This record gives sequence, structure tokens and C-alpha cells, in this order.
Amino acid sequence: MIPSYRRPQLVQRAVESVLRQTWRDIEVIVVVDGDNPETQQALALIEDPRLRVKTLAKSIGCAGARNAGVAEARGSWIAFLDDDDEWFPTKLASQMRTAEQYPCAHPIVSCRLIARSEEGDSVWPRRTPAPGEPISEYLFCQNGLRGGDGLVLPSTVLTTKELLLQIPFNADLPRHNDVDWLLRAALVEATGSESAAAPTGDIRSAG
Repeated sequence: MIPSYRRPQLVQRAVESVLRQTWRDIEVIVVVDGDNPETQQALALIEDPRLRVKTLAKSIGCAGARNAGVAEARGSWIAFLDDDDEWFPTKLASQMRTAEQYPCAHPIVSCRLIARSEEGDSVWPRRTPAPGEPISEYLFCQNGLRGGDGLVLPSTVLTTKELLLQIPFNADLPRHNDVDWLLRAALVEATGSESAAAPTGDIRSAG
């Protein structure tokens, strides 16, 4: 599920990275956050029946766009991708293996990413959650002098549609709605968090 706001070239690249996944049984839903002909034209160039585009009448923000995409999804598993990020080809396959083996109904599966900037590439996060570690402690408790060890970005998250319908994103929060969702979702019974991180990362981010 890809929310997009006026980034036609970037969202086209993001969609193509999903269509290259080794896990083939997928649908790609792009929610265009408000009428934007340039984005619609760029997506129309992608000839793949797995791509579905939903254009909102007006912009409601990324949280609301994600909720709209969840409502459109036909599958029981949903993974998010921001329009300025892209996935490596085995990202979904790695996460689905982890999700299907996890002993709870609603696993929240994340992974590492490669953050790309003018200073070079960095692999984030520096550590993955310890077994049984609460997501709140992983995100906010500093274990080293540098801090920032714990990180879960939307483009790394895969979980069940059922959980996302039960706990939608808070569209009234202009910032940090992804962290807010993680904290609220972690309180639901039969929910657990896990990482399917590979040493080199599964996502390339614009940083």
C-alpha cells in the first residue's frame, strides 16, 4: 500500500520495486492523496494488472491515505511503502516467512533498511528488538551513548489487514502517526512484533 502526494517519478519507481518482488501473489494499491494528473499519468504507464490506483477527491494526509488503502485491499496481509522509498526484491518473501511462522494472530513484522543521503549509505536500525522486548522500550529507551538504536519506519511494516481495520492510523495527527499506531497496535491481544532483517537491509530509502 503506497500513499503518494505529488511525486510522480518517485511513486513510479516505488511501484516498480514492488512489482519486482520474488513473492508474486500481490496487489499494489497506490492512494493518490488528492487530485494530481501528473501522478495519475505516471502510474498509467505501468501496465500490470496487479496495480490498482485510488485517487482521493482532496488531500487528507498520509495517515488518512493509508487507511483508505487498507479499506481497498483484498488480501489478508498488508505492507506499507512510502512513495520515496523502494524495496529490494526479496523483502516481502523474507517478511512473509517470518509472519507465517510467528505464534500470534497479528504479527507486526519489520526489517532493516538502507538510508541513502549525500553523506553515504547507512543501515538502520542499528539493532533489532530483543525477544519479548516491548515496542515502546525498543523505540524510546536508549541503550548506548549514540541513541537512536530502535527504529520502525512505515516502509518496513507488514501486518494483517484485520489489525489495521481494528487499529487504524490516526488521521488527526499531523506528525508521528506511524509511531502512535505502533504503540496502540502493540496493546491489542494476539499481537507481537518481530524483525525479518537481513544484514544488508531490505529497503532503500531516500533518507
